[in-house]
Amino acid sequence: MLAFIEVKTRAYGSLYAAQDAVTPKKQERLCQTAALYLAEHPASLQPRFDVCEIYFTEDRRALIRYLENAFQDRNDSGQSNI
Repeated sequence: MLAFIEVKTRAYGSLYAAQDAVTPKKQERLCQTAALYLAEHPASLQPRFDVCEIYFTEDRRALIRYLENAFQDRNDSGQSNI
């Protein structure tokens, strides 16, 4: 696997989850970017799209939630896992 990772941060207790910021439009742009990268750097590895959520507590500690295979290239499957 070759992971393309979108990192999103939020304050702990935020109204919306960080992954909610990875909209279908953002997913499309990430897939296009990955396709351009792979065109310039051919690899036999399967691409995967992950999301890393980082939540900062009031005392500035970081809580991390990592979502593997958070979404797929819509051109491949037509579906999103977010």
